[in-house]
Amino acid sequence: MLLHTVQRRSPGHLRVEPPLAFLLLLLFFYAPAPAAAVVTLKGARGLAGSAPSSSIGRAAEYVPPPSFGPLNSSANAWPRAQSAWRRRLLKRSEAYVKELGERLKDDSPSDGILWRNLSHFNGSEADASVPWKTLCAQGVMWNPLPDPLLQWAQQNASECAPGDIVHSGIGDYIGRSDVALAKCGEEQCSSIVNVGCKGTKYRICKKGSVAQASLSGSCLRLRPPGQKPSQTSTGPREPQQKEFWRQFCAHNAQASSFRLLFPERLCSVGKVLTGPSMSTEGGCADLVQQDAECSQIFDFQAVTASAPAPICRCVAKSAKCAAGVEKKPSGNVYIIGG
Repeated sequence: MLLHTVQRRSPGHLRVEPPLAFLLLLLFFYAPAPAAAVVTLKGARGLAGSAPSSSIGRAAEYVPPPSFGPLNSSANAWPRAQSAWRRRLLKRSEAYVKELGERLKDDSPSDGILWRNLSHFNGSEADASVPWKTLCAQGVMWNPLPDPLLQWAQQNASECAPGDIVHSGIGDYIGRSDVALAKCGEEQCSSIVNVGCKGTKYRICKKGSVAQASLSGSCLRLRPPGQKPSQTSTGPREPQQKEFWRQFCAHNAQASSFRLLFPERLCSVGKVLTGPSMSTEGGCADLVQQDAECSQIFDFQAVTASAPAPICRCVAKSAKCAAGVEKKPSGNVYIIGG
């Protein structure tokens, strides 16, 4: 606090009495510090009641000391909230990793239908051609699908009343079962009459029709309970590309089954085979089977910077493979049927 003494224009000087100065010091050290404090001291004559010619004041102003402590750019709760959020995410990730580890662990030989003991994945199960051979053996890729109408329950010697017949608009009869199924789906029919029960002529019965005896030997195909009309007119799609699948399965039946014998090795000797199918290991195995001089052992080298084309070689029946110890990353030795 700065204490100023102002001289009056009239003769004589103001002076601060000791008791007043002592009170000012007490006020400076013990009074609460306001943002700005102004103390005005009146002259002696002002204290005596005479009007002063000018104001005489002493001002005191509080200036807060500078603070050099760190200032937070955000609330104190923000770091704690972020830490809790990260811990939540980490716990979820750790739980997911633990669950994956439990799922993939080979727990016991008595695994369920969806999980099998890892030691069982060998032999024919490791042969990628097994699913294709099974598919070809069934012939489902070119054989016609069974008639969906045959899956409907049949009621012999029955038909619906003439008044319950839906006029198809394409004649008195429908000559194909798939067309009859589609028409039944459009009309929400209850059944289909198989005229004469021979599978050559059909009629559609209205929804809610009642069956009656048939004198012509017809039979009724009853729509399954709960089947929606949209499911009546749609069914499995007929096999596509039938000729392709016939050729594929014919080739697959003659394809050679082979397995890896020496990985990253090549036989010391071998007969080079050429042909349109030598670009893969399977094609190489087919060439080995067609050559009478070849044994069941062959090696195959894929395309590399030093070998711009694949190399297929077989070991002659009178020779030995004698694969060296030097590794050949692009080559492998195989055996057919072993």
